[in-house]
Amino acid sequence: MESDTEIGAQWVDAVQRAAGLDGLSEHRHLGCIVERPSLRLVWATRAFLRQDCGKDCLQRLAPWLGSNAIDSGADGSGDGDLVENFFFCQLRWRGFDLGQDRLAIHAEYLPLKTHSISATISICNTDWLGCSINIGPPDSWPTELLSAVSALLNTPTPSVIYVGPEFHVLAANDGADKKMFNNVGQRIRDIYPESWGATSKRLMSVYSTGTPLTIDEAPTPINRHGFLETIYVSVATFPVFGRNGSIVGVQSTFYDNTKSVLQRRRLDTVRNLWHHLNSCKSAVEFWKELDFYFSSNRHDLSRFAIYSCSDHTATLLSKSFDACAASPTIRISNTLGPANTSFQDLVKRCFQERQLIEFTPKESVALSNNGCWTFLPIVHDDELTVRAVIVLAASENVQFDEDCKAFIVQIWQEIQRGFRLVTSLEFQKRHVEELVQMDKSKTSFFTSISHELRTPLTLILGPLESALSADLHTDVRSNLNTAFRNAVRLLKFVDNLLDQQDLDIMDIEPVFRPTNLSGRTLQLVAAFTHIIESAGLEYRLDIARDLTSDSCYLDIMIWEKIVFGLLGNAVKFTSNGFVSCRLTKDLPSRSFKLIVSDSGHGHYIPSEPLSSTNQPDLMKIDELVKLHHGTLQVENMKGHGTSVTVTIPMGFDFFPIDRILDVHHEMEPEDFGSGSDLVETPPTPSQLGGKPGPSLVSTITKPFNSLVPKFSAPSSSTASATSATSTFSSSTGYEAGSISAILELMGQEVTHDEVSLVYVVNDNQELRDHFVQVLEEHWRAQGFSNGAAALDACKKALPSVILCDIMMPVMNGFRLLKTLRERDDTKDIPVILMSNKTGVDVRITSLQAGADDYMVKPFSNKELNARVKTQLDLAQLRSELKLKLKIQTEQTESHLSVLNDVVMLNPVVFFSLDTIKIKYCNAKFAAMCGYSSSDELLQDVESKKFSFLNIVLPEYREKLVSIYRNDGTTTKKEINSYEFQIMKGRATIWIEAHGIMRYKPDGSLSGSINTFKDVTHQKILQEERIRSLEEKRAAQKLRADEAEESRQHQENFIDMICHEIRNPLSGIANNNDFIKETFQQIKATLKLLNADLPEVSNHIEQGLQFVENIAFCTRHQKTIADQVLKVSKLNMNLVVIDKNVPFNPIHLVFGICGSFAAEFRSNEIEHEVIASERLQNCCGHFMGDPPRLSQVLINLIANAIKFTLVRPARKITITVGLLDIQEPEVDLNCTLSFSVTDTGAGMTQEDITKLFKRFSQTSKTNEYGGSGLGLFISKNLVELMGGKMEVASTKGGGTTFSFTIKANYRASSENAGKRKSIEDFRAAPTKLLRTASHDGKFIIMIVDDNKVNRQILEKHLKMHHVVTAINGLEAVDLVYAQDRQYDLILMDLEMPIMSGPLATEKIREFEAMHPECKRIPVIAVTGNARPAQIQETLSHGIDSVLTKPFDKDGLYKILREFLDL
Repeated sequence: MESDTEIGAQWVDAVQRAAGLDGLSEHRHLGCIVERPSLRLVWATRAFLRQDCGKDCLQRLAPWLGSNAIDSGADGSGDGDLVENFFFCQLRWRGFDLGQDRLAIHAEYLPLKTHSISATISICNTDWLGCSINIGPPDSWPTELLSAVSALLNTPTPSVIYVGPEFHVLAANDGADKKMFNNVGQRIRDIYPESWGATSKRLMSVYSTGTPLTIDEAPTPINRHGFLETIYVSVATFPVFGRNGSIVGVQSTFYDNTKSVLQRRRLDTVRNLWHHLNSCKSAVEFWKELDFYFSSNRHDLSRFAIYSCSDHTATLLSKSFDACAASPTIRISNTLGPANTSFQDLVKRCFQERQLIEFTPKESVALSNNGCWTFLPIVHDDELTVRAVIVLAASENVQFDEDCKAFIVQIWQEIQRGFRLVTSLEFQKRHVEELVQMDKSKTSFFTSISHELRTPLTLILGPLESALSADLHTDVRSNLNTAFRNAVRLLKFVDNLLDQQDLDIMDIEPVFRPTNLSGRTLQLVAAFTHIIESAGLEYRLDIARDLTSDSCYLDIMIWEKIVFGLLGNAVKFTSNGFVSCRLTKDLPSRSFKLIVSDSGHGHYIPSEPLSSTNQPDLMKIDELVKLHHGTLQVENMKGHGTSVTVTIPMGFDFFPIDRILDVHHEMEPEDFGSGSDLVETPPTPSQLGGKPGPSLVSTITKPFNSLVPKFSAPSSSTASATSATSTFSSSTGYEAGSISAILELMGQEVTHDEVSLVYVVNDNQELRDHFVQVLEEHWRAQGFSNGAAALDACKKALPSVILCDIMMPVMNGFRLLKTLRERDDTKDIPVILMSNKTGVDVRITSLQAGADDYMVKPFSNKELNARVKTQLDLAQLRSELKLKLKIQTEQTESHLSVLNDVVMLNPVVFFSLDTIKIKYCNAKFAAMCGYSSSDELLQDVESKKFSFLNIVLPEYREKLVSIYRNDGTTTKKEINSYEFQIMKGRATIWIEAHGIMRYKPDGSLSGSINTFKDVTHQKILQEERIRSLEEKRAAQKLRADEAEESRQHQENFIDMICHEIRNPLSGIANNNDFIKETFQQIKATLKLLNADLPEVSNHIEQGLQFVENIAFCTRHQKTIADQVLKVSKLNMNLVVIDKNVPFNPIHLVFGICGSFAAEFRSNEIEHEVIASERLQNCCGHFMGDPPRLSQVLINLIANAIKFTLVRPARKITITVGLLDIQEPEVDLNCTLSFSVTDTGAGMTQEDITKLFKRFSQTSKTNEYGGSGLGLFISKNLVELMGGKMEVASTKGGGTTFSFTIKANYRASSENAGKRKSIEDFRAAPTKLLRTASHDGKFIIMIVDDNKVNRQILEKHLKMHHVVTAINGLEAVDLVYAQDRQYDLILMDLEMPIMSGPLATEKIREFEAMHPECKRIPVIAVTGNARPAQIQETLSHGIDSVLTKPFDKDGLYKILREFLDL
């Protein structure tokens, strides 16, 4: 017997030979061997047995197996194949004859045209019965799951469907990862265990809740290429629902955004690197910043190392590698070995080859190169040597592809750029430092020269000045004057040299002010008149007069130097001819020009720039012009003269705002001194005509330079040292005599202690002795060689003033000054520092150190005396002020002591207004804020640990800021009272505050003083009272709501009762009318037939009497029902008066009388309407509630008719009038009066007293009937309309009921001034009525769901064409059909399917769309008679309302309003 293995081999051999298939497997392929013709299964592959091909495979294939078609295709041609659909694909069955009546069968899958062929085959080949998921083969899957799988296989987007609580992969399309559809049937946690943690939460959430979930760019670890990488996936997960709503699976759709995320992140990395490196100022900072940046960006760069390279060694600056990989020091100058793959060799190779090197370590995965190293050389542009090597290792979780390599190259380029920038900055910094050092050396040189020259000049000028003050022989005075004048010239040479140094180091800081340029320049050029004329030259001046201070801003000192320099050069280089000075305004360029020309031999060399050493004068002037944002131009022809043009823009917008002085103030001419001060002794013509030498800038006095003293040789022996005050210009800002003036204003006598002691401290003995000699003429003076000696002398006797040099041995001037200021006994002694140094810096330094004044050597004796005198005056002023301050302080302390006792009663605080900062508080305020003392609180305020606004609750802060920051528009001290809450620990307390603003003497606000009081307890009590009131108010509201609800229920109940009573009454009344008509028709018929049937006639008469009785009872019942309902509404305050309905009272009365016309005629009652003349002349209308007014009048007239019937004289008079309108053309409130008078039986006084009581009747009431409610209701309605009702009656003399109501009168210009008669009101206004059709009948539609009501209306309208509908929808359809034109519709309101109001709205919409159709009047027939209900009914387009119950007369009365009956 053959074994299964041998039979299986036969099947494999036959299929391979016939079908040409290789790799057949009984586990994956469908196949079997059967016997014919019995079709017994001999052998089958495991896949066949597992899949079972739908469980009835052989039975299904029996027709095919028994046909001849299988034999015709046994050769492999495929002609006999059978193809059938199999779930997501097709099966093609093929048969091969094995002989011995055996047939080999093989089936292969033919995928449909889907996007996922491989995935489809994977699903079909899966062992669904053997896998761990308990779902069975596809033919047992739910239809919804099969549909989801089919849709998934046809979707190109990567998608997966999971089933079961452990999320087995049921299907994955070809777009998904291969590991997905190769492992169909497996758990996702087994396929991707590394990402299960990120996936499980998402799947479990959707599976348990059924809510779709979308996640964008979620980082997900995954092992796809042999290493763990991080990808960024956007996932949309949603449930797959079964037929009964249960979740049968979960589907996820994936979008791989890894590439875009990496690109975006890398772009940000490069951009941030640029920002980090761009801010570096040095190489050290550059490498530190780079190390910090690499350390904080590990996503793309996992490791790094930075080497700084020299010629032979690479030194490690920073790293993140392990110690064995990155060596601290690498020799890079030696030759590379053959196997250069070590870390050190790669660094050496990068240094020598100067190019990027990539190296993949052994641990990297093949084809991925994750963790690849790159070695980057950093080379400066101007050098060929590598300055650094940077080693970067790509992340092990990212493939090192072309994008990653491009990212590394971008980083390399940014580092190269940043390194070049840093090295360039370092080079510039070194260059600047060298220039600064050179300037310091130059400054030191000039300072030494200044000191060495100024000291002897001081010793020369001082004695000369003293000698010239005496009475001398003429020759001696001439010689001394020559010596004095040349010493001054030497001093000015030194000043010019120092000024040139100031220009070189740009130490001049100009101050620009509005200047009358025309006047100032004229003063300056006038000083040269004598010099130029003495030289025999023509002086040409052309100074514009319109250059005022409105447009010209200059530094006067610098402008003087410019003018003097240009004129001096012109005079010096011109031997004959002219010198010209012209000042003009150039309007197009908004500038002014100073043009200085001469006819000399030319003193400018065009081929050399102004900065050349051959042009020092013009170079200096050019620098001064540039300080004014101006330009200097020279036109020169050698031997033909020179023209220099200075152009300076007008205005001040281009100057620094801090260099502009008092824009709105112009200096007066006296600010510059007299004309004699502009120039000292003019140079001689020989000085001007000599060969070119030092610039005349050096020889012209600079009177506005405060750094240079003014020396002038005394002309006579009468000169006095006291005259020095006239030329004194102090840096302290006080003018001569100002201190004395201050003392005089204070009421103090100006006294000077002639024995005041002055210390002179100077290491130069000659200079010290000279100063002592000069000062001893006025005060006592002592000299000391250094600061230490002077300090020791202060211990014995305190001086009044100390005159001290700065540069001295042992103790210099600054050290002495510091020591004096530190000691209590010497801190107030005035100190005048002196030095040879000029410039603003040394002056500012001296004053900041505590000096009272600063003098530049050399200086005149007059200036010395003046400055010492000024300091003595200031010292006396300070002493007086201190004394007064001490007295005021003691008084203030006394007042404060009293005030402190007062403020201790409550918390007190003082706030500054600019920052709401606490400046003062007492202990109680500190305790309120949680501090033990006020000092502790103020310390925290100064250190910004505490701010009062921070403990104030947020909702009150803005309010407090607005209170404390008062705008200060008034100086009135108004007390502000306010409340707020603060936090005290964990509790909240209420504060009641009272504050008052404090003002400075100039009227500006300085702060706010406030007292606080804790009112928390009062607030709690107040809140409790408010809470109690609110509870009471809520209870009242609840009761009111309940009452309103009860009232609403009662109103609804009354409406229901009204409707239920009126409906049957309507049926009774109308049927009674029909019975009456029937009896009358029988009676008429008998009369027509002349039949003498007394018995029948008696029965007819009795029947008519019964009908009248029924009609009377019905009317009586309706009246009683109406009155009872009205009384109920009055009791429940349900009656609402509408005061906004326009009406005419006369028309209203005539209308009501018209409704009683038939009754008046039948009862032979005469009636008359009387209206006042004033009311007839009113041309406007009245606003009120005419329905309620009509109700009162109808009741009174009905009573009058009832009580007049028994009298022989029957007359009723109705009167209407107007009480309080004088001008009918004016709108106002008014009162209308009405009365109804009858000739009835009258009443007694007893009857009148109980007339208006509820259910009360007179003694004769039973004779006339009634319920006793009519007058009660009427009186209440009148009172609701703002009036009152009265009655006058006598027994047998008739009765008069009169009442008034309030109304609003609205005047109208129409018919104004036209007088009317009562007859004008009798005829009611006519309407345009519809006419009947050609047969004299109208077409009327009746719409009512009640059959009885329809029959009653049809009976009444039997003389016309009647169409009926049982609901609103039928009525609308009849109108829409347009088969006839309806003249009128009687519409019930409450009907099924469609109500009457809604049907009317539909009809009105149809009429609006069809203008050719006439508007159909619609009359509502309802039992709801309240005015509000009637108004609501009319708002839907209904024209009028017929209230149930009604009779034929009432029906036809309302029909006549619309039809011409």
